[in-house]
Formats: sequence, structure tokens, C-alpha cells
Amino acid sequence: MTIDETLPSQRRARVGWAYQAAEDVARTEARFDAWADEYDADVAELCDWRGPAETVGPATRYLAAEARILDAGAGTGLVGETLAGQGYSNMVAVDLSQRMLDVAHAKSIYRETLRADLMEPLPFPDGSFDAVLSIGTSGYVTGQVIPEFARLIGPGGHIIYTTSDARYRDGGFEAAVRALQRDAILESVEIGPEFLPLPLSNPEHTARIHVLRKLP
Repeated sequence: MTIDETLPSQRRARVGWAYQAAEDVARTEARFDAWADEYDADVAELCDWRGPAETVGPATRYLAAEARILDAGAGTGLVGETLAGQGYSNMVAVDLSQRMLDVAHAKSIYRETLRADLMEPLPFPDGSFDAVLSIGTSGYVTGQVIPEFARLIGPGGHIIYTTSDARYRDGGFEAAVRALQRDAILESVEIGPEFLPLPLSNPEHTARIHVLRKLP
């Protein structure tokens, strides 16, 4: 069933409007489809979204320039653009919204873009990537994604993602990470300091970068 969503005319209302649909996959997809053409300008001018900039440090510390990177929940490719500026070019983007991916594709920074639901198994063989990045997505997914991300990276590969402390605890991320640590599949190599991902639109919301490494 196709769901039609009308983008709010008040630009400052759009972040909350998109997040309100987080529990409904079809409605989330429809809202980001509706927002795609204006998304980059809105999050830059009205939110000052810091996720891409915060990703640079961990990426350059842990990922070689030739690393095969999956940008999971890539949206319009803002994280990919930032990494491309650091010399990364072997990147694949997946996102729930095809229209967001169309914007990302037009930037010519990904070797492939693919529509996919992160809460479902992703259509890549085991060990296809050296790293999975998922920045700014934790409000729309649960810790269920962590074992799937771990499947997609080879030994020594990394998962880099952002989440708030509350979402890490209550969204199943902590439980998923601990289970994979007990099974000697992943280790935590970095949990960054708190930062404000949306300082202009949501100055009370904080998040951290988490980095996991797959064990041999």
C-alpha cells in the first residue's frame, strides 16, 4: 500500500515530523521520500547536523583508505560526502527511502545504492565489507541490527554507529553488543564523548560514537 505524506511547510517542524513515524516503517519511508529534495538544506541550516563531522575521527583512525564501507541508513549521502572528502571511495549506500538514495546517487560518491530496511537481513554475503557505518539511525532501528552488521564485516572489520545513552540501553544495543562480546565475535574499541548531533533544532539531545571490532 502506498502512503502519501505531505512535507510540513514549516521547515523547523520537519525533524520531529519524520521522527514521529519511527515505529511505522511504511510511514517513515513515505516521510523521508517526501523530504528528500529539501533534506540537505534543512539539516544543514536548521539543525547543524554534526553526525558526518563526528564520523571523520573514528573513520580515519580505524579504516584504511581502500576500505569497503557500507553506509547503512545513508539517506542523501551526507556521511558519504564527508568521507569522500577524506579519500574514501569504495562505499555502498543502503537506505529505506528510494528518493533519499536518488539524491545520494546523484552525488557520485557511492559505487552502489540500494533500497533496504535495516531491520531486515541485508542482501550481501557474509564478510562483504571492512566496515559498516550507521550514523543518526538509532532512533529508527533497534540493537537487532548489530548482529547483522557483524555478519557483513570480515575479521578485523569495524562497526561505527551513533546512539544516545538512553537508546543504547533501552533500544537493545547494549544487550546485543554484550551478547556478541560473550560469544567472542565483537569487541568494543571506542565509545566517544557525548556530542550534540542537532545543536540548533534539539540542543538537549546528546549522542556518542561507538566503535566495535570483529574478532578473528
